[in-house]
Amino acid sequence: SEAALALLSRSFEDVGHSASLDGRAASGPIFVGNSALSVASKTGDIYASYNIIAALSERNVKLDNESMQHVIRTLGKIGDCEAILALLICLRGQEFANNIMIERYNLDILANIDAGSLPLIDERVYSVAITSCLKHDQLGAADQILSSMKKNGLSLNQRSLKEIIAEYCRMAMACSKEEFK
Repeated sequence: SEAALALLSRSFEDVGHSASLDGRAASGPIFVGNSALSVASKTGDIYASYNIIAALSERNVKLDNESMQHVIRTLGKIGDCEAILALLICLRGQEFANNIMIERYNLDILANIDAGSLPLIDERVYSVAITSCLKHDQLGAADQILSSMKKNGLSLNQRSLKEIIAEYCRMAMACSKEEFK
């Protein structure tokens, strides 16, 4: 995660390189930032996520759907499903949920998202949240997220449904192993 943050910082320091990336759809500062957030999400390094978001914020680069998926994966990796729920509420523009994220992790999500993109309600973001909660056997949180998803008129795509079913099966297998010991 430190290496990803260093790479992000270097890419911002190289003004010519950074300027050349700005106009490209799959490049630019947010692409590099999301790559760094992806690395942090693999290890659950919330501190690195904070530093990456701060570095993006200093350059007025706003977070997007992909950024939120990485932050959710990071929160899932550390098992904080309450923060995932707060983040989803925050993405609907709710200040009180943003305050929870600030208090817990010093992450000011609303200040780092383009206000015009709120509410940020996306099937992929919700699917990542459900899967992250299920990986920590947080069935109640996953169910709340699924209910919220349905209320917002979203449905699971085939890939997301497959991931969620796989996590349910993993949970069921783990429970049955304990029950039949």
